[in-house]
Amino acid sequence: MKYVMLMLFILIGLSNGNSQEINWLTWEEVAEKMHEEPRKVLVDVYTEWCGYCKKMDKSTFLDSTLISYINDNYYAIRFDAESKSSIFLHGTEYNYVNKGKNGYHELAAVILRGRLKYPTLVFMDSNLEVIQPIPGYRDATTLLMILDYYEGDHHKKIPWKTYTQNYKKSKINQDNSRKVPVYNVGSGN
Repeated sequence: MKYVMLMLFILIGLSNGNSQEINWLTWEEVAEKMHEEPRKVLVDVYTEWCGYCKKMDKSTFLDSTLISYINDNYYAIRFDAESKSSIFLHGTEYNYVNKGKNGYHELAAVILRGRLKYPTLVFMDSNLEVIQPIPGYRDATTLLMILDYYEGDHHKKIPWKTYTQNYKKSKINQDNSRKVPVYNVGSGN
């Protein structure tokens, strides 16, 4: 009987692990959470018609290592750049702008610095100020490296090119034997 119970707990644990997903929050939820625990913010700016946005949803954002890293270190927001809902940020109300067939949200234009390209990942600090928007599709391995670059504040002291040259993919994740990128900060660069 103990063996059956043990196997049942293992199977339940495995099935729960497979359903792990990014904890996507709203702008309002992130603003509230910042009072409890300040963190950097990752904003996935997408549109419903964007093919590469859908590709990231079906591949990059399903990677278990990436999901854990984001949930442990960032607040994540999925933001439809064509949303018609008003959003308040830093005392300013941002709204949808109707521009013919495809309009855009004013907040998308602000955080993308006027370059409305999708998908774009926007990195923000704990004050909800834009650090950097990064347009284009990213696979999980590349995104993990980018996430670490901003989360560890490496962007403040190490140029991206130097960072990528020293980024090592040598640490093995004990849970699933995948290579997990690790930056060797003590490399002298």
